[in-house]
Amino acid sequence: MRLAVRILGATALWLGLSGAARAETIGFTAYFTGASIALDNDSSVVEITAFSITIGDLAYNFDRTAASFVIGGQGSSFVQLSPDDLDDGVGSNLLSFAFQNFLPGDRFDSPNDIDPDTGNSACCNVSGILFNNGAVPNAAMSVSFSNGFTFEDVMFDTQDAPDPGGSQCLVFGVCKITVGVDTPEPGLPILLGLVAAAVAARGRYPRS
Repeated sequence: MRLAVRILGATALWLGLSGAARAETIGFTAYFTGASIALDNDSSVVEITAFSITIGDLAYNFDRTAASFVIGGQGSSFVQLSPDDLDDGVGSNLLSFAFQNFLPGDRFDSPNDIDPDTGNSACCNVSGILFNNGAVPNAAMSVSFSNGFTFEDVMFDTQDAPDPGGSQCLVFGVCKITVGVDTPEPGLPILLGLVAAAVAARGRYPRS
């Protein structure tokens, strides 16, 4: 029994000194300029694995995009899921990408061509189509991370203050989201295993 007490006592002391969990920052910033959308990975550790946003006003579509990593991006790659990269090709109501090695500190840029459904035209800005749409629904945005967390929200109108969705979005189409997530400390599962072994030992050995 003394052995079990010593193990449990050491474990409790270690947990008291180091804490059972640490805060891991998961976040991104999305910038909307003209028809372009840029995405920063503001996370401390995790990668961004996917990004998508709907068109919002269904009278328009994403006609094409010419995306790239413009900051960092060492070994980073992406698959453009929607739309295609042809001018006046197959338009889509969804802009969507999947990523590999989209690391913290990297930026992804998507210069887009937004056209009305009535035909190819030299327009349009995201404001009034993705958001600030009046009675027309705003775009829905989704950002997924390598730890399984996914942010999903409908774009708010930039004149709203504060953001009704609580997403810390700012005026002029800049949206900044930061989320704190608790993850186990390294070594904690091992120590919890020792606790379990000590409890089991209590039942196997006679009291002393």
